Amino acid sequence: MEKRDIKVNKNFGYIFLEEFKAYFNSPIAYIVIVLFLGITGWLFFSSFFLNNQAELRDFFNLLPFIFAFSIPAITMRLFSEEKNIGSYEILITLPVSFITIIIGKFLAALLFIIIMLAPTLSYAICISFIGSLDWGPVTGGYAGALFLGGAFCAIGIFTSSITKHQIIAFIIGFVICFILTIIDKVLFFIPKSTIGVFNYLSADFHFQNISRGIIDSRDIVYFISVIFVALYGINLTMKESFEKKSKISKYGKFGIYMIIVVLINIVGLNLFSSLRLDLTANKVYSLSDISKRVVSTLKEPLTIRVFFSKDLPSPHNNTERFLNDLLEEYALAGNKYFNYTFYNVSAKEDTISAKIKENQEMANNYGIYPVQIQVVEEDEVKFHNAFMGMVLIHGDVVVTIPSITTVDGLEFEITSAIQKMNNKISALLNVDGQIDVKLFLSSTLKIIGPYINIGDVPGIQDTIKEAIKNLNKKNNNKLKLSILDPAINPRVEAEAEKYNAVKLNWKAFTDSQGNFIGEGKSHIGMVIEYKDKAAELQILNPVNIPPFGKQYQLAEKEQIEEKAGILIENLLNINTGIGYITSHDTLSLKGDPSHGMIPGMEQDEESITNFITLINKSYSIKEVNLEEDGIPDGLECLLIAGPKGKFSDYDLFQIDQYLMKGHSIALFMDSFIEIQIQEQGLYGQEPQYSPNDTGLDKLLNHYGIGIKKSYLLDENCFEAEISEEFGGGKTPLYFAPVITNQNINNDLNYLNNIRGFIMLKNSPLELYEDTLKKNNIKSTLLFSSSADAWETKGQITLHPRLIVVPEDDKKSQMPLAYILEGNFPSYFAGKEIPVKEDKTISSNESYVDTSEITEKGEIISRGREGKIFVVGSSGILRNNLIDNRGKEPNAVLVMNIIDYLNNNTANAVMRSKTQKFNPLNETSAVVKGFIKIFNIAVLPVIIIVLGLFIWLKRISKKRKIQSIFQK
Repeated sequence: MEKRDIKVNKNFGYIFLEEFKAYFNSPIAYIVIVLFLGITGWLFFSSFFLNNQAELRDFFNLLPFIFAFSIPAITMRLFSEEKNIGSYEILITLPVSFITIIIGKFLAALLFIIIMLAPTLSYAICISFIGSLDWGPVTGGYAGALFLGGAFCAIGIFTSSITKHQIIAFIIGFVICFILTIIDKVLFFIPKSTIGVFNYLSADFHFQNISRGIIDSRDIVYFISVIFVALYGINLTMKESFEKKSKISKYGKFGIYMIIVVLINIVGLNLFSSLRLDLTANKVYSLSDISKRVVSTLKEPLTIRVFFSKDLPSPHNNTERFLNDLLEEYALAGNKYFNYTFYNVSAKEDTISAKIKENQEMANNYGIYPVQIQVVEEDEVKFHNAFMGMVLIHGDVVVTIPSITTVDGLEFEITSAIQKMNNKISALLNVDGQIDVKLFLSSTLKIIGPYINIGDVPGIQDTIKEAIKNLNKKNNNKLKLSILDPAINPRVEAEAEKYNAVKLNWKAFTDSQGNFIGEGKSHIGMVIEYKDKAAELQILNPVNIPPFGKQYQLAEKEQIEEKAGILIENLLNINTGIGYITSHDTLSLKGDPSHGMIPGMEQDEESITNFITLINKSYSIKEVNLEEDGIPDGLECLLIAGPKGKFSDYDLFQIDQYLMKGHSIALFMDSFIEIQIQEQGLYGQEPQYSPNDTGLDKLLNHYGIGIKKSYLLDENCFEAEISEEFGGGKTPLYFAPVITNQNINNDLNYLNNIRGFIMLKNSPLELYEDTLKKNNIKSTLLFSSSADAWETKGQITLHPRLIVVPEDDKKSQMPLAYILEGNFPSYFAGKEIPVKEDKTISSNESYVDTSEITEKGEIISRGREGKIFVVGSSGILRNNLIDNRGKEPNAVLVMNIIDYLNNNTANAVMRSKTQKFNPLNETSAVVKGFIKIFNIAVLPVIIIVLGLFIWLKRISKKRKIQSIFQK
């Protein structure tokens, strides 16, 4: 036996080549390849163009299931055939080591799998021509397929070694491979205490990790372990047929090896977690440079406490792993002040230890409560509670992320929180005195409360007290709560009305039970004050509840905490200040107060509350009333969104000089005012569109850009679903163009991962090249329409049934958004300074207070380098296009532009790197048809033709040999 073991690899090449050639000496190889290509091509491309995403994710999702069936079919003959025809005994008695035989057969089968998989590279090549394909996940997917194929191949050879029947070998191999594929998807059948183990055993779990574009040593260790165990099992089977030694010694040795393999995997879970290679183009799964810089500059201890239930079902089973890896990267990039801890909050089998209960109570104290996740149990869809949150503690400042249900944007959220905490600590240390929180709550509210859906009036105080208590933990105990009763103090009543507290008036009435309720009034509202600044918080909102009509609901405690926290940060100037012009009938910051605040209620789609919420997470919104106070100092950027009022020369002067000081301006302009009319037309109520003359055009034209008085319509647009009662189907909304990847300026790093989004009621822009060149102003096109766009002006209608699509020669691509940068010339250079109109003096008064006249100084005729962003629509800011979490492309686009205007490009790059929306380029039906036919039908036909050619060549060679012997 010793001599036999020494001759390892001596005949490896011969065995490998013979086994590999044997595949193609029979039709089975070609049949398997043709079936594989036909099935994968049809399953993938049948829905590919409907999904309209430039990625191979769906293909790689299919592979484990297809491999589970096809690979056992490839390997079932390798030993079973030898046993069936009687050559197995000869094989094991040859002077060749068993390892050489096993490895030769394994690599031959693996090479066949690679050849079978190779034609599918045409999928990626075709997609790269019609979309922006990230080759990182593609490379990872094929690398994962190689490891998965190797594991299934080893299992298939093992099942072939234990039986002489090929069909039995195939069935056993298929069952094992299929179980390893689906085990992480049926964890609801398994006791909770063992879910983690079975989840780790899932081959599909590890394959999907690699196919995302990240090569992780833990996944590689898993696949190598499976391959080793299966191949060693084959070795044991062969030795059992050849040797007569005790089985105990053989299987005892195998048991030792198994223990070693298990230990390697356990150690790998903890020690190998940092050995990762991120292949994605945007390094989605790696820490950004700005995150490393932020965490490395910590001067005070930062502690992160993670409360995450263990052994969660798919897809949440991967979230904890990603979060752990991410925090480990933060720790590696950070200094001694950064640390994190995972707390066990998972109860086992309906029992809960004192320690777990303590951890759960700690999570609750931080505002982290279980969220409901959907699972399937006993053929029913059920909901289980799971902790999935974390809290960041920096000094006395606490930031809570209560729910982490996805890893998308998680790095941005954590880094932004750390940045904000650093700023907040500095701001709180400088707070002089207390931050006053006043709750106006009339005692008379308990009279009317039960009739308007507010039964527990005393409970309102408890809710507010609890919210402020939690906020105090996050704000260095600087908050002081006062509960004031406007019903008993006229001064408090006047103050409540000053701060727009909700006022309820009711006349005397008799209720349904005959009780007489006298006439009365009450107030409820909150205000937060610091020094001479104040911010209102509406906590009671009207809702319409059929059939009861108008009722009222109190905001949830968590919502009060969140909104009050934002207001406090604004009062303390914790974030960079951004000015928002509230005069001139711009879009309201608050929207409809009856929408969006109450859980379960639909948001007001026409308001911009989602945009404001996102802005407040990174910046501090400062309301600017040009007609009263002017533009305050300290604002880096000024937002002008959808104004409808006329700007006076003095208003324009303020904007002009603000730009001259080297600041940025973002203009979201509407060329028309939409006027709703009462009459019903042929196709329903049609609004009228009146030209919107704000006076801002004078400034923009002077700077070198104009907004056309027209709407852009585009055939490449959003299609709305038609109700079944009106026939069903879809109708194109030409005024809602879909901006695709090829029409976005991806050369800009803050836009290069935004692949598509939707605009709404856009007006095209035009540049005045001579003006720009004369003043040395740089213009950058951000995005444009498709080439199938046209303008509508004059008598405008946007109803799809009334729009006539013009001929192709009347369509063209038009610019929709620009950024201008440079030293702008003042519109008022060489002119007199405009005088502010005092509207408080009536026309019949001649009084002039000369003491109020102050010297304004000279006009800045040429400014420091500034930026202007211009887009011909304010619709891009509305809730129907921007989600409140900031994850969708429209939200990322707008926020990234705001970041760029505020010189925070690194934040923008970090925010957008996880964007998954990656639509295909505009592609003709002919090209789509060719891609589908080629990959579904032509590739299998090529294999068939190749197989026939080789078969005919073999027949020809056989006949030549026969003819030689016949002579």
